[in-house]
Amino acid sequence: MAAPVIADATDAGFLYRQLLRLPLDGTGAIVHARAHPLLSELAGRYEVRCVQYARDQALALQALGVASEQRLQGVFGWCALLAVKSRQRTLADIADAWIHLVEGGCLIVVAANRGGAKSLHKRLQALGDVRHVSGAKCRLMMLRRQGEPDMLATWRAQGARRLVNGLWTEPGLFSWDRLDRGSALLVRHLPRVLRGEGMDLCCGYGVLARAIVRRPHSRCSTVHLVDADARALACARLNVRDMPCQTMLHWLDAACEALPAVDWIVCNPPFHQGLARRTELGQRILAQGLASLRPGGEIWLVANRRLPYERVLRSACQEYACVAQEDGFKVLYGRRARTP
Repeated sequence: MAAPVIADATDAGFLYRQLLRLPLDGTGAIVHARAHPLLSELAGRYEVRCVQYARDQALALQALGVASEQRLQGVFGWCALLAVKSRQRTLADIADAWIHLVEGGCLIVVAANRGGAKSLHKRLQALGDVRHVSGAKCRLMMLRRQGEPDMLATWRAQGARRLVNGLWTEPGLFSWDRLDRGSALLVRHLPRVLRGEGMDLCCGYGVLARAIVRRPHSRCSTVHLVDADARALACARLNVRDMPCQTMLHWLDAACEALPAVDWIVCNPPFHQGLARRTELGQRILAQGLASLRPGGEIWLVANRRLPYERVLRSACQEYACVAQEDGFKVLYGRRARTP
């Protein structure tokens, strides 16, 4: 298995460079840690625990020789955090990091300028005196833990897992608070019955799998739910626990790791990684998915109308078609040959 390609680690490099310059005390933690050569140097100098719930990033850390965990555990003298795209998720993670710091421990947050660093700086000032350093189109903010400011409870609540329209979800997940238009279009154009063993590829919190299995005429024996986000899978597990067929959850990077062999696939593939648009990411995921289809297996996917997924279907499928176009999206269908 090849190590995953990480699109951009500018913010991580800036963070690690600054951490190597700071007089840090005690064991530290890095939340949303990302692979970068400077992380190896940092881990050699300090006892560091890395937290990463994105499978591609966890694999990249592993290739660097750095272990990671899916959640923050323990008490630390300092905790560094890389801000993510979702502001609610970032603030909730800051509140979580705060309670894992010793009193007087140092909280360090890095955000890209185009990712709202200035706004985040203002939010952090509600917790205490914030010092900052700018560089590499990023801002690093530092403050010491002093007590338990009231604002932290609000941030935790805003980022907490919750029921939305009957589904468990949480801020930071794709389309976490509503059914996205692409998935809604795909559900409307799926066949009335899907039989055998299937896969919800890039399942998120399980919207497609739940919609398929709960149909009155469902003939599914097993549904595999695959996603790179451990938090999404935790929600998906709750959302499919009452399904009338077997469900299996897999924390995998679908762009580079082997997938379960199945009779059908439904997929709403991502084409962003963080703030970066990556068309090739969806193409790699689609190619991996098609390779996992049994002879005669079918795939149904939805995508932005401009994304060039037809060439991937053409290379692996006996037949393929665009079955619907609406509101900037397209639903594509492909079927593998019945004999290898």
